[in-house]
Amino acid sequence: MDAVDLVSPNESDATQLRTNINGKILGSIGYLSELARDDADQTDDGIELVAEDKISGFLHIHYHDCVSHLKSDEKAAALTCLSHVNRSLKRTDRPHVSGLFASVDEQYNHDAYMRVSNKSFLSTYGAPLDASRLDGVSCQQSVDATNEALDWLKESDPTLYDELSIYVTDVLLVHSDTMNAASSVNSMGIVRMSHLKPGQNWTRYYENLVHEAAHQHLNYIWSEHELIENEDSGTYASPLRQEPRPLSGILHAAFVLARTMRGISMLNENGSYDPARHPISTAYNNKKNPASFREKFDDCIETLQKHAKFTDFGAELFSEMQVFADQYQT
Repeated sequence: MDAVDLVSPNESDATQLRTNINGKILGSIGYLSELARDDADQTDDGIELVAEDKISGFLHIHYHDCVSHLKSDEKAAALTCLSHVNRSLKRTDRPHVSGLFASVDEQYNHDAYMRVSNKSFLSTYGAPLDASRLDGVSCQQSVDATNEALDWLKESDPTLYDELSIYVTDVLLVHSDTMNAASSVNSMGIVRMSHLKPGQNWTRYYENLVHEAAHQHLNYIWSEHELIENEDSGTYASPLRQEPRPLSGILHAAFVLARTMRGISMLNENGSYDPARHPISTAYNNKKNPASFREKFDDCIETLQKHAKFTDFGAELFSEMQVFADQYQT
């Protein structure tokens, strides 16, 4: 798989990346199942999921939750995680949009998601995850706005929509005053987005979805290929965040900014879209940075050029990313 081809949305490459990662995680889950059982004669129903299929992101959650329990020698809890693997069934092509804890049927999945995500958030940011259940009215408004954003993305940039739909199985809507949207390597396939704030509409979710789809894609690439050799070199100023980020975070920021420029350009070219009626005001400005998307992208590029030591594959991806971004000057 060529690094150059992976910068632009590409259905066949995205499907292959998903299949590769699915195969690895299904194999790991089979191994964990053996570790979790004291009695060699004790069996389960087996894993019925197939690597080529679109598998719910909650399978990744149950995997990481199971690993945590096994590290603590909590085999019963680990087996409970594994018992939910076959319930992490294939999803439809379109991402499933729902509120956190909105359904009793999703209680275990969502509890596991919060455990795994909170642990990841604590290790990354040193603070607990700010996410809680949305009330009924706010939840429905946010669900409707997310589905409207998906419709606009499908119409405006169908190739990017297809790539998002290959990776993302679930969009979880939560109440949060400090977070807009997030993805994680511990929950590949799931995007978390916060409730609509006053004055916001579907355009905020449009940007969220384009941004998080890019994170998902780069996470899949990184799971297959090392990109940066000196990740442990320290942390650096980010144009998107107040706190400094490692080089991987700066590369992620550059990649999602390039993809966001594309997504917004494609929306602006849609004759049905009226920017005066539904303007886009970026949801990713933790740093309160007034710079344009392009200026923020260039800031990331400068930092990476100065400090990052790329692998050969990473250098090709980095070079092509700049060529890609030059097509879109948002």
